[in-house]
Amino acid sequence: MALLLASPALVIPLLPEKLFPLQKPDPAWVYGLLMVITAWINALRVKGPAVSLSPEELEMLLLKTPMGQRVDAAVKWFESLARQLEREYEKRAGWVGLMHGVLGVGVSYFLFGPIFIWGVLALATTDVASALVGAKIGRRRMPLASVSTVEGTLAGFLAFLPVACLHWTPLQAVLLSATAALSEAYGVEDNLEVPFVVSFVAWLMTRLA
Repeated sequence: MALLLASPALVIPLLPEKLFPLQKPDPAWVYGLLMVITAWINALRVKGPAVSLSPEELEMLLLKTPMGQRVDAAVKWFESLARQLEREYEKRAGWVGLMHGVLGVGVSYFLFGPIFIWGVLALATTDVASALVGAKIGRRRMPLASVSTVEGTLAGFLAFLPVACLHWTPLQAVLLSATAALSEAYGVEDNLEVPFVVSFVAWLMTRLA
């Protein structure tokens, strides 16, 4: 999902102008639209639909037409995919992770430009590795952390380090990997904070260099 969120900035500039009848969209337009859509979906999950139709009645209406049947199938597919990605608190409060992932990546692109890709790569590696290792073998809590473990944080650091070494000096790669691991360990919502904090530190390192 993290790498998919980077695709507007990576893919759109490579597409030929003739594919777009009016104008090639700016990646910023795509990120702005994604932010609105995910925020609306999250609000819908939290507040409920504005119409009085129950989900069952709405589904019956959709199934009466071929187009409605396709829409119903697409909604069910997306919902099943989202449920696999949902964490326990998101089932109570809407798709918070999805919304914050879009916000974290989108805002990083708006503020830091192409350097945002390092925040995305950190989210795709550090977040996954720390969650998997922490859940499987995590035993010792990080100092002052309620959930994060030492084992998971170390795994997140090591997962991103070789990726960062592809571009940065060894010292910079260590600093960036530590930033990713600590922002994941101590952040309130890692999907928001990891891409933003890592992108900011990467941007700052380019300026200081």
